Amino acid sequence: MGSSVIKAVEQPVAGRGVRAWVVLKFGGSSVSAKQRWENIAKLMLERMVTHQVMVVVSALSGVTDALQNLTQTVDAAARREHSQRIAARHRSFAASLGLTEPARLEAQRTRLQALCDDPRAPA
Repeated sequence: MGSSVIKAVEQPVAGRGVRAWVVLKFGGSSVSAKQRWENIAKLMLERMVTHQVMVVVSALSGVTDALQNLTQTVDAAARREHSQRIAARHRSFAASLGLTEPARLEAQRTRLQALCDDPRAPA
């Protein structure tokens, strides 16, 4: 998989260290499969030879649209369904990478679910 598929954005930034920073940004389909993450790791390791590397990751493919749909949904039950589908997608993806969900993420997901249930709830 070439970096054109990954859409890496490299922006050298002057740092305090000897090596300049390079920022690699990935999102959408470039973070939606294990093979793509392996490619991200390869690109990161290649850049680490000459730069300090910062990796920025945005939403999985389709998640931004799903979140926008969720915020535009008036019915509480439908919002809950949207949010549960988004959470399930992320749990499934994490499992495909061999990752388990730490307890602190469960607490954050519970808070986010409360906001989906009632957007007026305290954050």
